[in-house]
Amino acid sequence: IYAAHAINKRETGDLAAALVLHDKAVDEAKQSILVLESLHVVDDMLYEKAKTLTAAGQYEAALDILNGTLQRNPLNGISLLQKAKVLMAMESYQEAHQAVDSLQELWVNADPENQYVLELKELVTQLHAMN
Repeated sequence: IYAAHAINKRETGDLAAALVLHDKAVDEAKQSILVLESLHVVDDMLYEKAKTLTAAGQYEAALDILNGTLQRNPLNGISLLQKAKVLMAMESYQEAHQAVDSLQELWVNADPENQYVLELKELVTQLHAMN
C-alpha cells in the first residue's frame, strides 16, 4: 500500500512525502517472509524510490540505490535505464553511454514497442545530440 501511495505522491509533485512512503514500503517489504524469497519486489520498490529521488534532483542518492539494485541483479533493465537517465541528468555522458550500450545488448530481442525500449530509443537520441 505504501508503494502505491508513494507513486501517487510523486506524480502529484509531493516528492518529500513520496520519499517517506517509499522508505516505509521498502522497510515493510524487507520484513515479509514472502518478499525474502523474491527480492525483485524490493528492487522494484527501490527503483520507484530512485525515480522519485531523480525527480527531486537527488541524483547521487538515486544512483546509489540503482547501483545497489544492479549489483544484486545486473539484468534489471529498468534500473539500468533509470541509471542512464540519472547519469544524463548529472551530465556524465560517457557513463550514460555505457549504460545505454549495456541496455541495447540486454534488450536486443525485446519488443520494439515496449514502453522501456521506447524510452531507451529516446535516450539514445538525446545522447547523440550531446555528442
